[in-house]
Parts: sequence; structure tokens; C-alpha cells
Amino acid sequence: MTRSALSGMAGMLCVLAALFANDRLFSDGAWILPALIAVLVATGLAAAIRALRLHAVVSAILSAIALFVTTHILLLESSGLLPGLDQLTGIAELARAGVQAIQDHVAPVPTEPGLVLFVLAGTWVLAHATYEVSTRLDVGAVGLVVPSVLWIVPVVIPTREPRVTAHTVPFLFAAVIYLLVTAERDVAGMATDGRSRRFSLLGAGVGSLAVLLAVALPLTALGYGAEAWIDLDGAANPRGYQPIVDVGDRLKTPEPRDLLIVRSQQPSYLRIAALETFDGTSWRIGPPSAQSFRPSDQDLFEATDALPPEVPITGRQRQTSTEVEVLELENIYVPVPYQPLRVRGPDAGSMVYSRVGGFVATGELLDG
Repeated sequence: MTRSALSGMAGMLCVLAALFANDRLFSDGAWILPALIAVLVATGLAAAIRALRLHAVVSAILSAIALFVTTHILLLESSGLLPGLDQLTGIAELARAGVQAIQDHVAPVPTEPGLVLFVLAGTWVLAHATYEVSTRLDVGAVGLVVPSVLWIVPVVIPTREPRVTAHTVPFLFAAVIYLLVTAERDVAGMATDGRSRRFSLLGAGVGSLAVLLAVALPLTALGYGAEAWIDLDGAANPRGYQPIVDVGDRLKTPEPRDLLIVRSQQPSYLRIAALETFDGTSWRIGPPSAQSFRPSDQDLFEATDALPPEVPITGRQRQTSTEVEVLELENIYVPVPYQPLRVRGPDAGSMVYSRVGGFVATGELLDG
């Protein structure tokens, strides 16, 4: 195998190892197949173009066309192999849906088509760039910069599971292999005849030991995992649940859209939450003295149970039934008539009711 091909394969290994860091961002694995197809097709196409000795610009143009066709086949519901102008519009709509999903959800999220588009396109571009840098430029360790982007982005995005060891170690091992394959002989012990390279077992051992020590040693450090002495993330600032701010951002979008469908036996106002504290900037839930606020367990109830009223219900008040269907107002809060007595429906089992603020929210609140 030629030196260039070996470098390209090592680069593809780094891309594959970096790719699975995305697993921490999604609640299911529907994104994996499109991403794997992106890596294999983009790298294979780049290798074929390289074998034909075509210019890098030609390679980039052909790769972009292939990405368009692959996106059309995998993500758009249409007939025919070759895309057209309608498919361009469809891809643009998927991109808008992906941006909206990023704004509306907190990772890990379900695999939506718009998000798959971003994973597919990003993986394709970085896989192609990694092969080109590894084979055409032959810049050694600098070539790790491109696949590192694919790994770093999902690792730094906050999720409810902050540990990233399982998504870090595979990439580090792949990086060791890449460095051994692309380094000079005096570092890796490889032949430099311009055609092939001999893998260094000593270099692999040293690199593997370095990765293992990098993972294990922090666990033995004093104070590892303890609370920071100095808070630099703003966690001590007054904050709380701000549904008005959250929903307000969605109401200011330029295009009109349907947010809710409401069916009721009589007219009534819908309420998201009662905000009782003004901190000088915005209204929020919780007492003024609280630096941060989350309803206590005593104030949270399963939404399917009989919900305690905020104020006693007199005999003059009567019960009514209201059906609320949320369309494009995705957030953890559910608009309901005041004051709710019980929540029914297919998603009721995943909702909670807070007596403080009088709001109904999805179960994500319990993870906060």
C-alpha cells in the first residue's frame, strides 16, 4: 500500500472515531447510518479522484455534487435518482427545521431530519477534507486538526450526561495511529522509501500508554469531580425558569405560523406559568432571595394525578374540559387553562405539575 493511501486510511479512521461523539447528542441511533454513508462515500470518492490525479478543486466540486445527490436520496421523499430545483428547496427547508430543532431542544434529542442533514453534511465535508489534507499535503500531525473539529463540536455541547470519556478515548487512540502513520521514521520507526511505511509497535505502545494515563491520572487527583473553588460559569447569578422569555423568542419569528390548536367547551385564557419575582431584567419563578430556583419535590406532582389548586375552588366555579394541541411552540411548558385539575392524553404520563408557579411541564423539568 502506498504512503499516501495509508495516510488517507488513517485519516478516515480518525473521522470514524470522532463521529461517534455525536451519540451523546441524540436519544436514538437513527443518525448513525447516514453519517457512516457520508464517511465511506466521501472518502471513497476522494480516493478515486486522487487516483485519477485530478486537481483538488475538481475533487471539491465533484464531492459537493455527490453530497447533494446523497442528501436527496437519503433525506428527501421524492422519486428519481437525480435531484432538481425542488430538492434544493427541500434541503433548505430541512436546514431551517434543523436550526429550529437546535433552538427548541436540549441534548440528547430525537433524531429529526433537519438534524440528520447537519450531521450528514458536516461529516461529509470533514471526511473529504481530512483525506485531502492527509494525502495531498502530507502535513503530519497538522492533519489531525480537521477530524478534531468533528470530535470537539459534539463533546463541548452541554448535555444532561456531562462525562465524555467514552467519546474521547476512541478518538485519542485513532489519533495515535494517525501520528504513527504520518510521522517521520525517527519518530515512528517507519520506512521512508516514498511508497510504503512500516508501523512501529513501540510507537503504538507508547502512544496507547499515554492515552491510558491521560484518562486514569485525573481520577487520582485531589478534588477531582468536586465543586469548583471559584465559580466562573455564572451559576451563582440569580436565575430561574423563564417561560415567558423562552416562548417570547419563538413568537418573534418573522414568518406567521400556527402555534396551538385549542378546542374548549367555553372561552378561557391559557396560562404557561405565574412569574412572581422581578430581578431587574426579567420576571421569573421563585422567591427574591433565591440565587437559583427549582420547585421542591413536595411542590411537583405527576400530571395524571389530581392536581392541587393554587387557591381553593369555590362552589360557584365549574369544571370544563379543554383540548390543547401544541404545534410549533416546542418547549418544556404546556399552556393550560387556569387552574388545571387533571391532565389527560398520550403524553400526560411524561408531564409534571408545579404548585409553585402553577405550571404544567414535560418530565425534563425533573432532570434540571
